[in-house]
Amino acid sequence: MINRILIIVLLVLNGVVGFLIYRSVKDDVEYASKVFEIDFQVIERLQEVQRAQLAYKDMKGKFAGDFDSLIYFFENEKYMKIRSVGDLDQDSLSGLSIDTIYLDPKIEFFTADYDLNKLALVPPHDTAKFIIRADFIEKNNIKLPVFEVEDPYPFNKKRTLKIGSMSDAIYSGNWK
Repeated sequence: MINRILIIVLLVLNGVVGFLIYRSVKDDVEYASKVFEIDFQVIERLQEVQRAQLAYKDMKGKFAGDFDSLIYFFENEKYMKIRSVGDLDQDSLSGLSIDTIYLDPKIEFFTADYDLNKLALVPPHDTAKFIIRADFIEKNNIKLPVFEVEDPYPFNKKRTLKIGSMSDAIYSGNWK
């Protein structure tokens, strides 16, 4: 009789331990999936900010230090693009025509219906704003513009997603 009770208790404990192990693994897999999904959204937005900053630098010679300046540029200013028609390989430049055109930067780098106000907001909830910084650093006696944009409240506590660097002229993200 005691053996039967002991076997039943051990079977129940086995079932409970098995269920707890299953839940633990399932929770870890769900968390990893959620981290991947949110990181993907944040990386996409950071790449949009990178594109915007590089366009801003092309026109202004420096990076935007705040999102208001960046958004103002895309909404109200023009992006200059130089277009050349002809062949540079010819002996003379007589067949070469160079033309400067001014484009709407929002349409050139995004789409006409892109909401520029979301550029500063951290996905997926779009309630927090990215931290943005811009300045100049000196490397080999040359002043170089730099910028950094980072997620202030990373979902993945093991790493903060950011793009750029304030200490070096690196304009890529830290996820690469």
